[in-house]
Amino acid sequence: MSHMYTQSALRDRILEEFRKPMWTNMIDSLRPNGSLSVNIAKKPFVDIYCDFKETREFIDNVKECILIILKEKYGTKFDVEHTFRKLQIKLTDEHILLMHNLNASDHEGAMVTFDCEVIASESPKSYIKTCTLRCPLCGNEIDSKCDIDKKIPIMICINSSCKRHKLEVDRDTV
Repeated sequence: MSHMYTQSALRDRILEEFRKPMWTNMIDSLRPNGSLSVNIAKKPFVDIYCDFKETREFIDNVKECILIILKEKYGTKFDVEHTFRKLQIKLTDEHILLMHNLNASDHEGAMVTFDCEVIASESPKSYIKTCTLRCPLCGNEIDSKCDIDKKIPIMICINSSCKRHKLEVDRDTV
């Protein structure tokens, strides 16, 4: 049943839905070249979708609402519209995808949700990506990056008066 809302009223309804915590968490995790799936078989999207004349119009409005929320989050840190220009909106229905049916060719870059039970968890671990290494004797500095194993390589001071003393991570640069 179509209600024939104006374009701006439909956009406001989409925006209202996307401001709910479930959606804001998903929108916050979006990558510039990723995709967001919207189930058009569930409320409120089933009603909103039916009020649009064309599917493309619905998708464009959904993307516009996502960009509005991202602009509110990031402000002027960068050009949101340009950065997220490749963001895709995928429409889904009631089809249930089982975890063992996931495959890279069909689902790469797409956000997929499914019911599961978490049976264990571990504290998040962080590592140093880049830092400055400093000789504690002469103050000689070298910029360093972590290796493929996420470890900072051990380096020796090149100053001959330090007698090959080991460089230390400058904690102010991590």
